[in-house]
Amino acid sequence: MKTQESFPTFKVEEKRIPRILLGTSPFLGAGQFGVRAYQYYKKFFENPRNITELVIEAIDIGVRGIQLIAYQEIAETVKQAQIETEVELIIVGSLPFDRPEEGLDCLSNLPTKIVLLHGEETDKLNFNRLKFWLGRIRDLGFIPGVVTHKPDRTLPLLLDSGLDFSVVLLPFNAAGFLMGEKEKVINMVLERQQILYSYEAFSRRAPQTKRGPRVRLFM
Repeated sequence: MKTQESFPTFKVEEKRIPRILLGTSPFLGAGQFGVRAYQYYKKFFENPRNITELVIEAIDIGVRGIQLIAYQEIAETVKQAQIETEVELIIVGSLPFDRPEEGLDCLSNLPTKIVLLHGEETDKLNFNRLKFWLGRIRDLGFIPGVVTHKPDRTLPLLLDSGLDFSVVLLPFNAAGFLMGEKEKVINMVLERQQILYSYEAFSRRAPQTKRGPRVRLFM
């Protein structure tokens, strides 16, 4: 399969990761989309060909990576898009909160570089459980990371925990939506090297900073 890079990349533990990834939350009708969630679920999850065609369109404009919430149903549509385009996407996977072991199995059959724990798991701050899952991810040969939906509360504790993770995925947008204390989160993003990923929640513009986020995810 073709693997040419169409957007700039950056390095995480010697792995090259695209700065732009295609997100998959809408395909599941995720709750953060409010009244649109059911519409997205009907359009995408119940019509998987629509997902494949959207992934193909993203590939056509140069996207070479995807942030995949690791449900098998979504993974199959991504595989089909890769077959039809002959382009292998770099996978940054997120484990489903309700099926983490199944998610790991799913990601093991894809060109996955990074695996993230779900925000519902991370934000519980059960450090013994986090250590277990991050260790499982590392043992399988993936770069471990976490998602947080409450960055202002969770990040300070995570960053001082000594846990093995190299990537954090968090809300990062000009409106401060889902960020909590916006300025506090911006400062942590700029100061700490573990925070390698930030995303624009619901396609809102990211805050203007000297360095800015290192990667943007299309939601």
